[in-house]
Amino acid sequence: MTLAQQRLLIFCIASGVLASVMSTSMLSIAFPDLVQFFSISYETLQYRNILFFTFFAVGLPFFGKITDRLGARSSI
Repeated sequence: MTLAQQRLLIFCIASGVLASVMSTSMLSIAFPDLVQFFSISYETLQYRNILFFTFFAVGLPFFGKITDRLGARSSI
């Protein structure tokens, strides 16, 4: 792997981490409204949030591998 490829990889990973932190922060700001709208407790909302991000994190490499094997397809 060349130095340029290594730097691009580091940039992509850093961008993904930043996006993850931002989405989590935005969701936590919306917690009071979500709790009130769905009539649930903070604990229930937090457990659902943890489960979502866990499945999302576990699924990304899995679906990435499937996409590598099947290749990109046009929706048209």
